Amino acid sequence: MTRMTGPDLRLQLERAFLEAMGHIQEGRDDQARELLSSILETEPRFPEPYLELALLSHRRGDLERALDEARLGLEMLEEYGQWVDDVTPEQLLGHARLLVGQLLLAMAESLDPMEELQRIERLWREASEMFRQAIMADPDNEQALVFSTFCDQQEPVPDGNASEVLDDEEEGSPS
Repeated sequence: MTRMTGPDLRLQLERAFLEAMGHIQEGRDDQARELLSSILETEPRFPEPYLELALLSHRRGDLERALDEARLGLEMLEEYGQWVDDVTPEQLLGHARLLVGQLLLAMAESLDPMEELQRIERLWREASEMFRQAIMADPDNEQALVFSTFCDQQEPVPDGNASEVLDDEEEGSPS
């Protein structure tokens, strides 16, 4: 992709984002990642490309990277607001916090409780707080409510349940 410049920059970036979303829907993750990265090289304050990159990284099994990208997307969203307006700001904020929480749980589930129980408990508490914040941002976010209830009712010992729900979530991303 060529470097984006000129007076129609925002329009070019929006088209690139839509093209990237099409690549994701068609399973062309590498092309999507390239476009999303190009958007962020031009305008690193847009949160939605980070959130989509996080989902792509999770799909590849790179939880550390996925969590970093999701946290950065959430940070950009909280600091600069949303870029794409196909959902309400409250919905996107709720979705971003839900995604971070789900990735935190997935990370906890990937760890050995015999060796890293304290880290698992920390990740679990952080995830639980993300789900509560997601509900505060968007009270209609049913997935956040389910995960918040799950965290409140379960012990922070991994069993694989959160990762399965995150895989289902990737198919219905609101960004």
